[in-house]
Amino acid sequence: MCANIEAIRDDVDAINRDEISLGVVLYDLSFAAEYGHGSTSKAIESIHASRQHADRAVVAAAAGNALMAAKHEAQAAAAEADAVHMLERAEGYANDLRGGLDTATEIAGSALGRARSLVKVDDSSPAAEIHTKIAAQPEALGAMAQRAEEIHLRVPGSRDPAELRVAAEHFIALRYELEEGSGRAQEIASDSLGYGNQI
Repeated sequence: MCANIEAIRDDVDAINRDEISLGVVLYDLSFAAEYGHGSTSKAIESIHASRQHADRAVVAAAAGNALMAAKHEAQAAAAEADAVHMLERAEGYANDLRGGLDTATEIAGSALGRARSLVKVDDSSPAAEIHTKIAAQPEALGAMAQRAEEIHLRVPGSRDPAELRVAAEHFIALRYELEEGSGRAQEIASDSLGYGNQI
């Protein structure tokens, strides 16, 4: 154990704060991913409904049933408006994810800097284990950020159900990845607190 106890405690305390913050950010973002998935799924349903009513309006008009044609046209317009609203919500959640993951990456970078400092002054196994866990976070966050970018490429202004289904899949996958990432951050925070109490 290195004699520089004060330096070790400073690094461990900073890691604990960063990882607690990271866990909170990722946990909050998991809800944005869940709501984004719900909004995108609802938009897909509304797009299908709008197209179905538009087709029925054409059939009714061809059959000379102007009243039924007008009814289906109104229903198509209402469903389209709902799709627009849901996609705007989904885009908002996607933007929340992009911004939040940028913040999370900054926090993880701070924690990693402290972990590197820690192993320079303390070569014990607990310090090395904490460093190893923290070192894995930037890659995981990078993969999450890539998912958020894939969503951003597909959602704004889209009316393609196939593309929107891909976005919805990214949203739900992100939800679970964010929850897992939050759990790992909480675990590291706990590890650092326990280690700090031992020195």
